[in-house]
Amino acid sequence: MTVWSGTRLHILIHVILSAWLIITRAESEPSRDKQALLAFITQIPHADRIQWNESDTPCNWVGVKCDPTKSYVTELHLPGVGLMGPIPANTLGNLTQLRVISIRSNGLADLCGGPLTKCKPNISSPSDFTSSTHDSPQSKLEKSKKMSIGLIIAIAGASAVIVILLFIVVSIFCMMKRKHDKDEAIERRQAASARVSGEAAGVPVDAGAKRTKLVFLGGGARKFEMDDLLRASADMLGKGSYGVSYKAEINDETVVAVKRLVDANVSEKDFEVQAEILGTIRHENIVPLLAFCYTQDEKLFIYDYMPAGSLAMLLHGSNSPPNWETRVRIATSAARGLAHLHSFGKIVHGNLKSSNILLSNDEAPEATIIDYGLSTFLSDDSNYPDHHRAGGYRAPEVLEPRKATLKSDVLIEDTVGTGEPPITIIP
Repeated sequence: MTVWSGTRLHILIHVILSAWLIITRAESEPSRDKQALLAFITQIPHADRIQWNESDTPCNWVGVKCDPTKSYVTELHLPGVGLMGPIPANTLGNLTQLRVISIRSNGLADLCGGPLTKCKPNISSPSDFTSSTHDSPQSKLEKSKKMSIGLIIAIAGASAVIVILLFIVVSIFCMMKRKHDKDEAIERRQAASARVSGEAAGVPVDAGAKRTKLVFLGGGARKFEMDDLLRASADMLGKGSYGVSYKAEINDETVVAVKRLVDANVSEKDFEVQAEILGTIRHENIVPLLAFCYTQDEKLFIYDYMPAGSLAMLLHGSNSPPNWETRVRIATSAARGLAHLHSFGKIVHGNLKSSNILLSNDEAPEATIIDYGLSTFLSDDSNYPDHHRAGGYRAPEVLEPRKATLKSDVLIEDTVGTGEPPITIIP
């Protein structure tokens, strides 16, 4: 019989004990629970504080407790370790003997399933164990705050839109009202400014003339239209031998004198020819004819407006009649204008009187002649004799204005300067 030495016996005992410890350790480690915990910790974000060693038994891991035989994981304590998001499926649900779980103060959401509340049908969860968490009071408060802020923003935006719309509507209404008031003011001003002996008057024209364009003469630019003339404020200047004269303010820069002829029943062709001849006359002592309008029932002449008035006003409407020097200056300038008419196409004035001699300015007035050549527009079949219709100064040999001559104009011009009143018209 062979007797083993002490050294060999010691080695044999050590090998047997090591093998027994390995077998015992392998049998007591909860391998299934270990795999579930490793799957959980690898699939969910967490802080670096969790350091589980895969080579060690899970019963020795931080936060993990097992049964006395170390065969199952029974408790899991991971509070405030930075876990975030939903619990992955097939992880903690595989811990069949888990009795206690503590994962408070983490960012986990949607915890549900037994022993917690039942999961909603539209929420997918593991069959064994799905963790979900109800909204905490703090999260509900935050959601409520977010909803309140959104509601406030929506209400504020809607209110701003309503205010802007109201502002636009009010602005349009105010603009329309101002335009209406302005139009009414213009109409009132036109009615108030057109007065004769205290009675309002306008520039009355026939309906046909309203649809007719003005014909401008002398190569001048077209400054206004018939509509502008009809809308202009008008003052009656007076009634003369051949019609009524008005002052018309087209705008702040354009003021004209309008002569509305009566009993001018000549043909349109003859009227246009004679008007174009008169429109070519330009002289410093002659009021230029700017434009004319012709219809069957309406004939208008448009002249420059002379604001200083007429010689008649100076002679008979002034408290201090003009001195001899002023009379000579006016007579001389009127003679220059009359001479230009006579030399320019042998045009006869035919109705020269103090009201047809306008003054250029108040300080050193000079004469400018108006209403020249109108006798040629008189109708041949008048109801009254011409010498009753046409007032003014008359040469002894002239009983009808249409038969006036150059010599009769000269005699009348000589008489005007004396201040003698013109012939009184007796209808």
